[in-house]
Amino acid sequence: MIDTTLSSATANSYLSITEADQYFDGNPFFGTTWISIADPEKEFWLRHATRALDRMFIYKGYKAEKKQALQFPRRLQKQDPMRIHVEGHFAHYDEESSYFDPQVLHPLIGDAIIELIPLVHREKGSSETGTIEGREEESISILNGLAKIEYKDRKSSETLHTVSGGTVQSIRSLMRPWIRSAKIVR
Repeated sequence: MIDTTLSSATANSYLSITEADQYFDGNPFFGTTWISIADPEKEFWLRHATRALDRMFIYKGYKAEKKQALQFPRRLQKQDPMRIHVEGHFAHYDEESSYFDPQVLHPLIGDAIIELIPLVHREKGSSETGTIEGREEESISILNGLAKIEYKDRKSSETLHTVSGGTVQSIRSLMRPWIRSAKIVR
């Protein structure tokens, strides 16, 4: 069951099925795939993408509520230069450790989840077929415990990632105001 109650101890998704359906409506790359998925599987992908986003980066600030299950909303320090990008969407308190309405999801976070769903969905699909990131392996060799993988048509795979959305770079760009560390957490 999806719980999108922000700042709660039981929340497990930033978006509901209805919100995701609205985002993907008319999307020529992933919309048809999303619409064809049954609601229980959509719930899985929304929860999975939310967990992945929460673990993807080390975020600035602190959770808005100590007991909230998800990473967002967050308190940001007043002197944080990136706060101006976030402040445009919400009224904020004039305290040193200010945060934004804990009951409203910042639009960039919803956009990041929408970018992340096709990415994690594609990774699941590619792992089932024996490929990595949608690329077909040409050869695999192991020497001294290190694996070397060569792919058949790398150029077409990179084009697929760019055209269909869902890249780590696009997610990093959307989450930039909150990212404390440039490293991706694995």
